[in-house]
Amino acid sequence: MPKQNNATDVTIKKLEIRGATGSYDLNPHMQELSIFEDIFRPALTAIIVLVDSHNVPYKLPIVGEETVDIDISLTGFGDGKDSEAFSIKPPPMHVNSLSARGLLDPHQPKAHRFTLDLVSETYMSSLHSKVSRSFNNDKISDIVADIYYNYLYDDKHGLTSEPTERTERVVIPNLSPFDAIAWLAKRAIPSESSGVNYVYYETVRGSFFISLNSLVVKPSIF
Repeated sequence: MPKQNNATDVTIKKLEIRGATGSYDLNPHMQELSIFEDIFRPALTAIIVLVDSHNVPYKLPIVGEETVDIDISLTGFGDGKDSEAFSIKPPPMHVNSLSARGLLDPHQPKAHRFTLDLVSETYMSSLHSKVSRSFNNDKISDIVADIYYNYLYDDKHGLTSEPTERTERVVIPNLSPFDAIAWLAKRAIPSESSGVNYVYYETVRGSFFISLNSLVVKPSIF
């Protein structure tokens, strides 16, 4: 059974936002950092709750699509010899919106609390791309890999794909990469089991195109 992480087991080594005018360290202002993985969503999302008395959203400024770099160390795990195995380095995240802004304390009008809603690099890539191509006698797992590495790859994490059974002749008519992969997932059949139950999702360690059958027997990472 996976071990429950305590607050003292986690060290945030880097929490930096990069905007048009430069970079800024958000670590001193961070109250909460939550990263969400969902096998039924194609992209990683996160929220950062910040307390600020310097009006960072105006001075940076934060207008949307700024890049947030995150590096987390699980200091309470491992033997100290392989620090990379017990670290979490999500792909670059981007500001999707700024929400829930308000006074931290009515008696301290300069201190504000606000939330940055983040989406991953692959989400932004899918938002700004369209796939309009034909594929002839290719397996769906190969088509998904082709779409991923040509339209979504962030140069940091790759795609783990489970081979599919049959070859397909398909035309993808001007769909976003995420929509194209979702359509292909409905047609994919695993090569070593039965059932049409492929999912495409993203975690802090990369993207996955895999059947639910395989996920049932897959061991946990931690």
